Formats: sequence, C-alpha cells, structure tokens
Amino acid sequence: MIAEDFMFDTSKIKSCLKWRPTLTNEQMLWRAYQYYSQNKREIENRRNVSDHRRKANMGVIRLLKWVS
Repeated sequence: MIAEDFMFDTSKIKSCLKWRPTLTNEQMLWRAYQYYSQNKREIENRRNVSDHRRKANMGVIRLLKWVS
C-alpha cells in the first residue's frame, strides 16, 4: 500500500531511447479503472498469485478506518 505521494521520472527513458508516452495519465487511469470494473469478480477470486496481482486484505486497516 502506498502511504505517500510519489512521481515517476521518465526523463531517462525519454532521452536514451527517444520514448514518448502514447497515453496521458488520465487515459491510463481510465483504462485501468475500466479493466478493473469489467473484471472485478475474476480479480477478487484469484488465488495463488503474486501479492502484486492480488486484492489487498484490509484487515486491521478496515478497523482503523472504522475507529477514526
């Protein structure tokens, strides 16, 4: 889980490889949201996958949100 804001620096890949993004940040976020909303059940039912591909278990975080 991410606790702080962060920013990716793409200047090196742009200068070394002459790479340019084909989508804006807004477009990428929208596509990610669309994918998630269309595949939510399948995503929630995944088992035995990398922690990066699994829905986070909120556990104590849910309790802390409720208390605060």
